[in-house]
This record gives sequence, C-alpha cells and structure tokens, in this order.
Amino acid sequence: MASRTYQSPSDEQIINSPNDVDLFGGISGISIERFEIIPGLEIQPVFAHVMAPYLLAFAKPEKGQHHPAPWKAASGGLGFDVNSQIALSAKCEPTGFDRINTVWWILSLLRLRHAVGIRLPIISDTDFSAAKDSSIEPAFWPIEMSPMMFSFDGHSEVDEVPIATLGWIQANFVSGATLMDDGRFNLAYRALDGSHSSSSLSSAMLLIWSALEALFRPGRKNLTHRLSLCIATYIETKPRDSAPSASHLRPDLGPGWAVMMQ
Repeated sequence: MASRTYQSPSDEQIINSPNDVDLFGGISGISIERFEIIPGLEIQPVFAHVMAPYLLAFAKPEKGQHHPAPWKAASGGLGFDVNSQIALSAKCEPTGFDRINTVWWILSLLRLRHAVGIRLPIISDTDFSAAKDSSIEPAFWPIEMSPMMFSFDGHSEVDEVPIATLGWIQANFVSGATLMDDGRFNLAYRALDGSHSSSSLSSAMLLIWSALEALFRPGRKNLTHRLSLCIATYIETKPRDSAPSASHLRPDLGPGWAVMMQ
C-alpha cells in the first residue's frame, strides 16, 4: 500500500489515534458541494484558515515539559485556507489502506482527475466547521505543509470540482486502490502524485518521467525512444498496427490501470 509519512502530535496533547476516531482531511485549493462517496465517507464544504506562525525559545526544556520562557515571535510562518474537507467516519474502512492513507487516496484522485495544484495540509479529529465551538482542542496531523508546490496545469485559484469528477472518483476509488498492491504501479503513482511538491521543477519532471517508465516498462535498450513510442501508442486514437496496444503494455495489472490513467 502507499506509504505516506506524517508527524504525530506530542504526548502532552491528550489525543486519540487516527485509527480510532473520525477523521477530517482539510483540502486547500478547491470548493466542493457536499458529496457522499460511500456511507461514512464524504467530501464537504467548509472554511477554516490553518496558521503555523514561527516562535523562538532560548532554553532547553525539562523532560516532558515545554520550553521555558521567554519566547519570541518571528516573522513568516505557514498558512492555508481549508475550503473543503474529506470526512471519514471511525467505522468506515472502504479499502486496504490505513485511515490516514484513505484520506490521502481520495485527495490524490482529486489531484489526478481535476487539478494538481490542490493539497491536503492537515488532517484533524475534529470537523473544521465545528472546531470553533468545540470544548476540546483539535488534534492535527500535518500532511502536506511544505510551502513548495508546483501547479503544472496552471491551477492557482479556488474553483469548484465538477460533479462528473466526483462521480469518477466514486466509481474508481475502491478498485483503483487495489492497483496499489502492485509494487510498480504503487511506485509510479506515488512518484506522480509527489511530483507537485518537489524541491525544483527539474526534480518534479524526473519523478513524472520515472512514473511513466514504471507504468509502461519499455525495457533498458533505447529507453527514450521506446518509452516515447509507448506513450504515443497509448494516447493515439487509432494506434498503428505495428505498435503494442495499451492493454499489452502492462498486462499484469489488467485493464483497471488504463482507466486510472485516462
């Protein structure tokens, strides 16, 4: 299954495990009308601004304690508008992914189908729309907080996701998840999804090219030519008789992978 890393909150925060509670994945960059994917898994409209200002402390803390005063605020920091959320109920287990990765999987399909320039900065155990009235401090699991993000498709403004895109995700998110059991597809998909947050444009392009190479497996000789031929064959309306068909490029994955790539 896909592997994503996240930073667990400190032990001083009395929080639950993400595997035992409702999860709410805050999405930045798109707006969505309420849409139920399956019972217990929805995408919902919300608004919250998540801020992470920089603070300085000047002394080491005692074990189990916070850094002692004085603290000093510094300029800069991170901030994201959360425009929508993926709501996953505690009892909903639609795929073989763990719960954090189930939320990421839905977000990655949105990126694949709709726009690269969206992100999942934070996952919480509290509904973002209800957090302001909650008596309990929300727990946060940071996911995609890096300020570096490439938008290859030109997406930069908050826009609405078409219902057809949500329908495509609803139809493919369970069957698509089974493809992640294949190591090569798993590597290719994660490389493609991670390319938007690379440290440079050249690194992002290397990840995208590596993903295509893992999908099409053109062999080791004449790699550039053979990979170009595979890609051209896949996207042509009427492939040449002498070229391999898309279904023959990765027969071990079956037809499902081609649906994910369309």
